[in-house]
Amino acid sequence: MVKPDDQRWEAATTALKASRLNAPAGDIIARWANDGATIYALTPQGEALQGPGNYSQQSGAAQPAQTPATTRTWSPWHLNGRPKWRRGTRR
Repeated sequence: MVKPDDQRWEAATTALKASRLNAPAGDIIARWANDGATIYALTPQGEALQGPGNYSQQSGAAQPAQTPATTRTWSPWHLNGRPKWRRGTRR
């Protein structure tokens, strides 16, 4: 949590102010400080597991679970059937 007396306050609130398109008129940063707004700054902890030049070669995708379910052939569904001009031969 970033408080108004924290050294990160100005950088965090300036970034937030830029993304507030419908902010009310006046100094929004001073209002946040006076009203006791809660502002959080996310900071990384520890070393990065992956980064440029250090990416895993595996996709990370899991194999689908085995199941007896299957799909029939594709058949479109149309409310009240297909239009008359489309019934008949396929193009």
